[in-house]
Amino acid sequence: MNDNGWMLRLESVSKSFTLHTQGGARLCVLRNLSLAVRQGESVALTGPSGIGKSSILRMIYGNYAVDRGRILVRNRGVVVDVTTASAACVLWLRRWTLGYVSQFLRVIPRVPTRQIVMEPLLERGVDPGRARERAEAVLIRLQIPKRLWDLSPTTFSGGEQQRVNIARVLVGEYPVLLLDEPTASLDPANREIVVEMIGRARERGTALLGVYHDPELRCRVAERTVDVGAFATSANSEDEGVTDGSFHTEALSDKALDPGDGSRSVAGGSAGNARLL
Repeated sequence: MNDNGWMLRLESVSKSFTLHTQGGARLCVLRNLSLAVRQGESVALTGPSGIGKSSILRMIYGNYAVDRGRILVRNRGVVVDVTTASAACVLWLRRWTLGYVSQFLRVIPRVPTRQIVMEPLLERGVDPGRARERAEAVLIRLQIPKRLWDLSPTTFSGGEQQRVNIARVLVGEYPVLLLDEPTASLDPANREIVVEMIGRARERGTALLGVYHDPELRCRVAERTVDVGAFATSANSEDEGVTDGSFHTEALSDKALDPGDGSRSVAGGSAGNARLL
């Protein structure tokens, strides 16, 4: 692919899952997937349920390993191949570049909602007072009642949890956003708010890759679609060895992260798995 201002690029990516409870059978789900998302572009992944759309987002975020191919993410003067990056390098990407709205909110119990939304900013060294202001502004915009801000979202309704999940990601203004059914549990009024916020992120130059089962919503938020079915495979095994879908064995620890001071290095001070531009 040509260098056309892309922020995210997948090159000939293939993925299989090993079914350990079924005698180690290998299930191939994707083969030779290639796509690119430019700065300020919104792309939707399409195809029937179970085709692998959410798995693609998880591969980009580093939750799933790939069998072959490259997943390139660009930011801060660095290109990182997620498929070969160290755990610390992936955490650096998650802190500064990749925002991911998953289908379900996963947080530490008993941590207040306001603190959860502030956390991405605090991890970057933003002043706590400023982080609090920005978090509260997003919570207000998403109509999370103030009486809930000091409570854990684990007790909230599904729609409230999804809005907290969205708030935690959008407050960070990441250069690349991965959106997995971001409005599935929302009522029409809150869905409109989220659509507006996604549009503003795109106007800021954010590259968006999403999964939206609602065709009307997809048409509103995405300017281009990629049919995942074109890269799906019904084969159930491959000749070459494949990974089992798990990520790096190295623990994802924050201790080795880049300080984010603008230097062209990642993962504890060494460019290592990154290519400088």
